[in-house]
Amino acid sequence: MKTFLGIDFGTTQTSVSMIRAGSTYEPEIVEIDGKKTVDTALRLDAEDNVLLFGHSALERIHETPEDTFYNFKPAIGSGDIFTSSCKEYSPETLSLIFLKHLRQKIEKKYFNVADLSKVTDLHCTIGCPAAWNEKQRGDLAELAEKAGFPNVSCCDEPFGVIYYYHFRGDLHLTKAQNILVYDFGGGTTDLAIEEVTPSPDGSILGGPRVLAATGIPDLGGKDFDEKLRDHFIEDMGETTATFGDKDSRILEHHAKLIKEMLSISIEDGVNSVEKVVPMLFSRRSSHRLSLTKNEFERICGPFIERMEEPVYDALKITAFEKSQVDNIILAGGSSRLYYVKNKIKALFPESDILVSLNPVEVIAKGLALYGRSLFETTHTRRVVKKREEDIDSVGQETPVHDRAAEPKRKFSWKWLTAAAMIAIAITVVFFVNHRQASQEQLPEVQEVLSPEARALLGDEYFDLGINYKEGNGVTQDNEEAYVNFYLAYLYENTQSKKEMDILEGKGIFNFRKISKEQVERAQRKAIEMYK
Repeated sequence: MKTFLGIDFGTTQTSVSMIRAGSTYEPEIVEIDGKKTVDTALRLDAEDNVLLFGHSALERIHETPEDTFYNFKPAIGSGDIFTSSCKEYSPETLSLIFLKHLRQKIEKKYFNVADLSKVTDLHCTIGCPAAWNEKQRGDLAELAEKAGFPNVSCCDEPFGVIYYYHFRGDLHLTKAQNILVYDFGGGTTDLAIEEVTPSPDGSILGGPRVLAATGIPDLGGKDFDEKLRDHFIEDMGETTATFGDKDSRILEHHAKLIKEMLSISIEDGVNSVEKVVPMLFSRRSSHRLSLTKNEFERICGPFIERMEEPVYDALKITAFEKSQVDNIILAGGSSRLYYVKNKIKALFPESDILVSLNPVEVIAKGLALYGRSLFETTHTRRVVKKREEDIDSVGQETPVHDRAAEPKRKFSWKWLTAAAMIAIAITVVFFVNHRQASQEQLPEVQEVLSPEARALLGDEYFDLGINYKEGNGVTQDNEEAYVNFYLAYLYENTQSKKEMDILEGKGIFNFRKISKEQVERAQRKAIEMYK
């Protein structure tokens, strides 16, 4: 079954999502070392072996800071050099090593250690800032392929954000809209204004069009953390020059936490917070940190003011008034903090602002959705082209069901009826033998669907069968599950046979979950639908 990965390879954090073809649920986040995001950092030895990866590399950076690398993604294509204790690295080399290690972790947990580069049914979409040039995009896609990810395409990160919110139903496209995507991440700030045109059924027509792409490459959530860390060091009567590197790393981590605590407290009507740092090496004791809203805005005020710069740059490029921006979407892990929402709301008081409870996951999920949409659109075009070539032999053109253009749907048999209408030219032609011991003969049908179209329908029925079997979004019903598995089997879906055997209790370790009468009834229902 086709599977789609979305890779949000970020400056400070990376996240990956996954979705199967035909699934009506949000993409799931691929956990790395038990976490939904992984810090984009690694420690290397002299032979380029990864000693520490992600969060652990940053947590222990004080041990060998010269061999720990981070913030290398924005430097792709720049010619910059990163120096370790014994050699030099290009940002491309560090990105390749990071992505290769990421792939290995995904293989181990989700693909039974199978080599992803040989998984032909896997399609990967990796994100990049909208402001990147073609060379940077090409370099990134090539790096992902060299790292072992198959069928790689590169997508603007704002595209992924838009696809995610449209999939959720939060972005209603009744007319052409100008959408501003403000991505405030850990290391950079990226902004894009996109024009999105809906098709008649409300789906995105042709993909968003970038009208302006701006940003601040040296401003992100990490800058706020470092500024607060320096404030707390001074508050202790120390200086950043004399404060130990280990304590500095510890204090920066807690500065980030108290910043997030303050944001939550402000939304609850409390404008001050306190936090205890358990142990500082230089003091051999704990230390209490305190922060108020006024203190935070005084300390980080210059950063907050800079956040409006890319907005005005983008408005200048597009020659837009603020009122011409229809929707605003906030993305990036730092965008959930109060000062980001307040700043953008002050700039656009009349516009709708969308922000997820987990904005750090939005881009990765959207990239997976975009990748699936891209594949299904391309697949549909191939099917249409094949039908156009075969019109003379078939006698008439058979409409193709465009699943990529469908709005999000609820579970209903109505769409199955619509899918069945693909086969307009069905006539009786041949018999299909069933695998059951009874070897019953199935009804005669004409095969006018291409193998690709049959495979898509088989996958769709199989997914519905899983949903009914496990009660995902519908009432758990083994008989309905069997109906869908049997339909998938008729469309040559190879996975459905195993699921039917499990329901029927075939095999040493399986117990019957459906009676023989239910099996026969489900088969009759499936055959009628197939006809």
